[in-house]
Amino acid sequence: MKNLLPFDNKWKEFYAYEKALLLHVLKGQKIVNIEHVGATSVVMCGTCGTIDVLCGIQTSLDFITIKNILIRQGYTFIENQSDYLSHLLFVRRNPNKQIVATIRLVEYGSDVYNRIMAFKYYLKERDSNVRKYNEFRSALLEKYNGDMSQYQIVKSDYIESILNDFCVFK
Repeated sequence: MKNLLPFDNKWKEFYAYEKALLLHVLKGQKIVNIEHVGATSVVMCGTCGTIDVLCGIQTSLDFITIKNILIRQGYTFIENQSDYLSHLLFVRRNPNKQIVATIRLVEYGSDVYNRIMAFKYYLKERDSNVRKYNEFRSALLEKYNGDMSQYQIVKSDYIESILNDFCVFK
């Protein structure tokens, strides 16, 4: 069974490396913003150890160009979790084939972009939000015995239910 790792300041360094790598690889592309999101971006949040990056681009019309660049640079495109209308998902793996970073390519300012950022701010708003999120994910990992695909589905539903309670998204 997989367990959550405690927060570690090294996640900030890993994110800085990932951001620099993306800026280098995507030099000349219309990148508006690159954000550290997910559990590794929130103090006290447990994590599965993957750096989550939100890459806001000027327009979704650039999806195909950027997708091709990232694939040529060794990123893996995750087709079954990508939606060409709203976002593309990629992972970068280390030499042992472990996922070290997920990159979500999203049009800057879109609903998807804003929802991802809203959840990050929700977690940062109160320690109790982080504690509840950690407890929920720990229970999921135990329930699904490390089946990460099932874990991701239920976790996504949980996040959506929280965001739907935010008055901004009603």
